[in-house]
Amino acid sequence: MNTWMNLATACLASVALYGCAAHTYQLISDEESGKAVGLFARDGGEPRISLEFGGKKFAASGFAVTRSQNLSELRRQYGSYSKHYANVFSGLDSRHYVYSANPELRSDDGQRLRCVFAWRLAKALAGTCTTSDGKQVEIRSG
Repeated sequence: MNTWMNLATACLASVALYGCAAHTYQLISDEESGKAVGLFARDGGEPRISLEFGGKKFAASGFAVTRSQNLSELRRQYGSYSKHYANVFSGLDSRHYVYSANPELRSDDGQRLRCVFAWRLAKALAGTCTTSDGKQVEIRSG
């Protein structure tokens, strides 16, 4: 009986740690829009991003990450009375959430890079970053 209790405790601890694990995305650009590499991380609720683009290092932290879902579209897709929609509506099915962030990154010399990102849980992050002079670079996680 003690062995089963230890096994159950170990399983619960691993599930709890996995649920609290950091989400980290390595960022790369579409070569046609310019070369950029970086890292987007969310650990402990404090998001941060660093990106090297145009020979400069840009960074930001503490920006908002929002979560949304289109319930009317999901209701139309799955039906109002389906079990799947009930799980989505109650929050038990989180696969349909879309996460987004709009950080403004700064370099050491004060230049700005405004980015717009979107992604789904356990899916690739993608977006666009725009410099203060209007140059855009397409970013995705790789």
